Amino acid sequence: MTAPAVRDALASHAAGRHDAARALLLRYLAAKPRDYEALCLFADVQLALGDPAQALHATQRALAAAPGTPGALLLHARALAASGRWDDALSRAADLCHSPGAALPHAWKLRSDLLLKAGAPSQSVGCLREGLALCGDDETLLLSLVYAQNVAGCDTPAQERETHQRLARLLGPAQPRHWPNLPEPDRPLNLAILSSDLKLHSCAFFLQGWLPLLDRVRLFLYSTGVEDDTSARFKRMGQWRACAALSPAGLADLIASDAIDVLIDANGWTAPGHMRAFAPGLAPVQATFLGYPGTTGVPSITWRLVDSVTDPPGAEAACTERLRRLDGCLWHFAPDPSWPEPTTPARKPAVTFGSFNHSAKVGERCMALWGRVLRAVPGSELVVKSPPGVAAAAPWLARLESHVGPGRVRVLPHVPETSGHLALYSGVDIALDPTPYNGTTTTCEAIWMGVPVVTLAGDRHRSRVGASLLSSVGLAELAAPDEDAYVSAASGLASDPSRLASFRTSLRTRMANSPLCDGPAYAAKFERAVRGMWREWCAGAPHP
Repeated sequence: MTAPAVRDALASHAAGRHDAARALLLRYLAAKPRDYEALCLFADVQLALGDPAQALHATQRALAAAPGTPGALLLHARALAASGRWDDALSRAADLCHSPGAALPHAWKLRSDLLLKAGAPSQSVGCLREGLALCGDDETLLLSLVYAQNVAGCDTPAQERETHQRLARLLGPAQPRHWPNLPEPDRPLNLAILSSDLKLHSCAFFLQGWLPLLDRVRLFLYSTGVEDDTSARFKRMGQWRACAALSPAGLADLIASDAIDVLIDANGWTAPGHMRAFAPGLAPVQATFLGYPGTTGVPSITWRLVDSVTDPPGAEAACTERLRRLDGCLWHFAPDPSWPEPTTPARKPAVTFGSFNHSAKVGERCMALWGRVLRAVPGSELVVKSPPGVAAAAPWLARLESHVGPGRVRVLPHVPETSGHLALYSGVDIALDPTPYNGTTTTCEAIWMGVPVVTLAGDRHRSRVGASLLSSVGLAELAAPDEDAYVSAASGLASDPSRLASFRTSLRTRMANSPLCDGPAYAAKFERAVRGMWREWCAGAPHP
């Protein structure tokens, strides 16, 4: 039976109050030093607080109290990885995966996560497939697989679609519904955006500049995330609904009471709870947009908003949804007026390439391509942002350096404030977009700071985002059709200092005057897309 103090600590930990949970557990463990459950929770809390040494010590005590217990072994492997003992962590995870007895999906997930963080997404995909073969269609493993597939790019569009459909089937079938919404094609609409990112988050930069400009719609904003100061801006844009504490059934009741006509998800599988809510059907028209780079596989989500560059003709084969292509670029970017001005870098003998994307997007294929770029530009260097957990990221950094050459990678420290993060672009000459999973916010930030971005236009949405963004600001020539062209574009820029200097002083103005930052035009085309989806529903809806 769980002790009351441990239950209180678990509640604090789940609410993000890790210091409070630690204090409760320390007091409890002083009296009950061999309580296995408390020791495991203490290890998890210490990992959340960024103290892997204490977490490792706690898991060792838990294993002494209950030898061979899978939960403690999993935590021990996580603590080993966080401490930088990568090989030991992988070995422990592999042992757990193949341990006799019941299948352990969380062991396979841990092993795949470790491979992903080490810059080996293709191996991570293989690990997850093996785990699914043994454990069956486990939701945790399928969620990990759809993400790993995006990063690795080793599966076909048909294979990725099939994985999403397997994941969606776990949610159950859509429910036949008779919608009371009046099927009048031209009436004002109740339009809702469902998102966990209506706060200080990269996705907010792609919403806040045009949502207030929508015309013939009544806007509802369903927020499932934690609110902050940025949330206050969104609250002024429409009818705000705080939904973080609602169950899928509670969310369905709220949406029904608001008589929503068109409901748009802005997270995809980054918020599995949204997919669970959408599955039975919440509104006559359901669509997905912005927050996820592929299909959802959910049958009741009938539309996916894209553009003609991200999803050219033929892209329909990769999706369970119908594609509604917006005119021009899929995104609108609204930079914060407080962001710093671009600065001209000091003269230096060699070119600096940079990527401030999350390290998970930089796997084997991307590292090999960047290695080719650096070899084509003698003396150049690559700067990256410090990955989360520097000790745990050591294998990723070692793998990256093995591709680009010893001594040619420089790691910049983590800077929490956006203005400080953007100021780091003063030391970057050319940004390299990762492949096959392009950046989005990072690409916009780099251009805003006067840094040109070279991207590789691949064969599906996630690897064509860069091409769409660059086309919208008149830089389509930096979207390479193949790896040779990518290397040529990057090395060509590196050999043209006058062009780089011109970019530094002109890109911000070019971007500000481009369709990418035209809020009224974007609001109008978004509303046209919504109206088009609604009219199609009206045409097929039963009439009273």
